Amino acid sequence: MNILPHKSWHVRSAKNRARVAQDEQRAQAQHDDQSQRTTVAEREHRLARLRTQAKHRYAIDPVEPTTTGLDATQPSSPQSSLTEFLSASLIRPNELPPTAAAPTDTPQAWPSKPTAQPRRQRTTAPANLGPSQAAKGVPLYPLPYAAARLPAPHLDTESKHRDDPLTSINRRLDRRKSGALARARPPTRVQAQPPAGSHSPRAQLRQARLDREHQERQRAEQLLAARGRRGNNPRLTKAAEHSQGTR
Repeated sequence: MNILPHKSWHVRSAKNRARVAQDEQRAQAQHDDQSQRTTVAEREHRLARLRTQAKHRYAIDPVEPTTTGLDATQPSSPQSSLTEFLSASLIRPNELPPTAAAPTDTPQAWPSKPTAQPRRQRTTAPANLGPSQAAKGVPLYPLPYAAARLPAPHLDTESKHRDDPLTSINRRLDRRKSGALARARPPTRVQAQPPAGSHSPRAQLRQARLDREHQERQRAEQLLAARGRRGNNPRLTKAAEHSQGTR
């Protein structure tokens, strides 16, 4: 019996729509929060990098105060110029500061290449391998090259006999001849099985049938003999036939 309540696991079912909506709102809020945090972190990192670049540039080439118009008596402070540069860089990051001088193309001194250390001297003496083969007087090849490649005479004869086409043909013919002789042999006759014992049921039934046939044959002979003697008397003949039919 199916007495358990029916459970529907489909996402868009009537029972799960409110839960799905809450999950989607929660996921969207988390995504917005994460995006806002990422944007703030990128802005802070970019602002810190621009401040570092501006400080480095102003330290190398300080900005000279301008004397034009009303600002001739009040020179601009480096802090205000730095703030203007940072605000402009946030809008156009690839633009250089307006009052900064172009960097000079002065060659920089490259670090010197480290000198190679001398290789370590070999301190161990070579091992003594003994006298060479030439010093011993032993040839490297005991046999000449041509003599070493030639096989022994008996091996050469055996290989030639084995690889001879006539040998393989004769072998095949011998196999075919032996197969033909085997097929030409007369089939072996199956010997008759000895008769079963006299005590077996089959032998007893056979003996009973033979006895019955012998008795029938004797009865037929007796009837024929009686008919021959009583052929002149029709009553005796009919009585004999009637007695034979009842039997």
